[in-house]
Amino acid sequence: MIPLISHEFPLSLIKEGYNELFNDYIYASSILLEKNLEYFNLVADSLRAGKDVIVSCGNQKALEAFNNFKYIREIKRLYKATQNNSKGNLFYIIPNAYMNKQATLESLEIFKKQFNTIPGIPIPVIQGKNFKELVDCFEEMKGINGYVGTSASSHMFSESDRDNRDQRSSRAELLNHLQFFNHLTSNLKLCFLGLTRSDELQYYKATYPQLFSYIRFTVSSIPITCSLKKIKFNQSSGVSLTSRINSKDFFDIDFETVDIPLLHYNLALFRKINTPENLLTKVVDILKSYNIPIDEKITTQSEFLKSKEESNLKSSDAMVQVGGENLKTVEKKSTKLRVF
Repeated sequence: MIPLISHEFPLSLIKEGYNELFNDYIYASSILLEKNLEYFNLVADSLRAGKDVIVSCGNQKALEAFNNFKYIREIKRLYKATQNNSKGNLFYIIPNAYMNKQATLESLEIFKKQFNTIPGIPIPVIQGKNFKELVDCFEEMKGINGYVGTSASSHMFSESDRDNRDQRSSRAELLNHLQFFNHLTSNLKLCFLGLTRSDELQYYKATYPQLFSYIRFTVSSIPITCSLKKIKFNQSSGVSLTSRINSKDFFDIDFETVDIPLLHYNLALFRKINTPENLLTKVVDILKSYNIPIDEKITTQSEFLKSKEESNLKSSDAMVQVGGENLKTVEKKSTKLRVF
């Protein structure tokens, strides 16, 4: 299983077709779906054209996301707008509380009891202040539908209070422990909600190849934030470390102010570093334009499409059991691919 990559682009770039050119799936903000109709329609277009979409509740607190019903409404609105002509799968994040195991599990119980008929495929996210709480949280969530998300915070994945550790190894520590004690099942699909480094997936593949195969979805804005800060990736590991820019802070950036060649370079190298098996057509063109070598022995787009088709076949027939109720995936009917 090849990890699928998504970047949260500014609206001006989404309008130029960047979701289709550089994303395997779409990681969508429910807050932006609510506030910006153009953004909503572009996400809906991607879903119709065959891109999977994960809807996120963003920075809303777990209980607030349920109590104000806006988050639920946006998921239902997106489903309704695309249910008759969608070729992609609709996923959504179950609201969770950052580093708070108890509040996250309470939110999960509310979901099971009151909101388990929301259309789409739910993804629970483990939270906790320490290693033990994360493992406990994982045990409560792994049986929902095979998908489990983890957020990108290094300190809460460590067994001790050590500082200045390699952030990539922290999440791997947890996964390695789960595998050693047989917590990881064959149908498990991990969702890395934020990468801490530009070479994180490469690191997992080289150091923990048995864990790499569990990773299904990843989302990272590192290539975009680096480009906005005029930071150029190197060809081996991208960048060593960069301070973060929240995606909502660059959502309204004008296309004309973006250094497009630098952005393309960083996006292409990010994928070559992390998933050389899945070099999208646009990425291959960019790499060739910079005379960056590509391993012809590694299957590129065809391999990704094969894994995507297998994923769709499995999920289209799935009935997700949550709290005694069924959740159906988005109906799949053919639609003409939008041309950019």
